Amino acid sequence: MKKVKFIRHSKLEHPYDDYSLLSFGESSGLATDRITPNIHPESQKMLLGNYGEKELKSFDLILCSQSNRTRQTARLILKMANKNLEI
Repeated sequence: MKKVKFIRHSKLEHPYDDYSLLSFGESSGLATDRITPNIHPESQKMLLGNYGEKELKSFDLILCSQSNRTRQTARLILKMANKNLEI
């Protein structure tokens, strides 16, 4: 049986990792892609902690939005799973 797994994108790198500390301009810039920081450097460890290598390798297809953060997270999952799937 096929399964669908929904995964939230990774956290952003510092100083954008805590929304409560961001100014309105920074929050607005993130929401409109005027500010496009990378995902958090610990994202790989966080993904493995939540899903495990075996589960990540079981993915057959990854669908994601156009945002920089979701694309970076999807590429990281493919790298960790050692798969060459189209995103």
